[in-house]
Amino acid sequence: MGTFWRTRVGDCVTVALFSAGTLCCASPTQGDPPLRDVPREQPWRSPESWYICESDECDGDVTRPLSLDANPDWSGAIFRLERRRCYGACPEYRVSLYPDGRVEYEGLDHVGVCGRRVARTSPAERERLVRTFQAEAFLTTNLVEPTQGPLVTDQDTVVTIVEIAGARRLAWHYGPRFYGPRLTRLEALVDEVTGTERWTTCPRDECRCLPTVEEVRLLQSTRSQAQP
Repeated sequence: MGTFWRTRVGDCVTVALFSAGTLCCASPTQGDPPLRDVPREQPWRSPESWYICESDECDGDVTRPLSLDANPDWSGAIFRLERRRCYGACPEYRVSLYPDGRVEYEGLDHVGVCGRRVARTSPAERERLVRTFQAEAFLTTNLVEPTQGPLVTDQDTVVTIVEIAGARRLAWHYGPRFYGPRLTRLEALVDEVTGTERWTTCPRDECRCLPTVEEVRLLQSTRSQAQP
């Protein structure tokens, strides 16, 4: 037996059997886990990769304030939030908020809605987010407080990014439930303003996201090339 992956293509479910090298189409059955939709919203604005570092390499981005004018123009600022995995079932997803209020969400794993969704937030809500980030001096202040006591392991990580005036501030935040309450409040506000709860809430005991057909084919091709 090979490894099976399930994903939606149109109105059918694609099942990839790697050992046989086949892609088969079947109908979804009642009780099946949520499927990761192939994106239909075009054009998709969010880049595939937001950064090229991991936590140890990104630490400098967290502690290095940006050299910006005293009052940069926030009207064109882009907000991005990514919640990364933990040792467990922490929701994994990314969300971006653009100057015109466009919200782009991508569910990666352990969320109620897998794949991409697009929504809108009001100008008033976006302004509320801007004012809070300004009040906390997110661009120019180190918001990660020194850790007190023993480090709690196997926690999730949150990456918060603001792109503004041709620059970018990235905050890499490990263990938001235990450390860095100022960053934790900002992260929660991004979720609130963009409305991620509508997509991230899991209606069952466990929600898993499975690959798109493109990812299945890429993995299938990679495995074929690796075989002697």
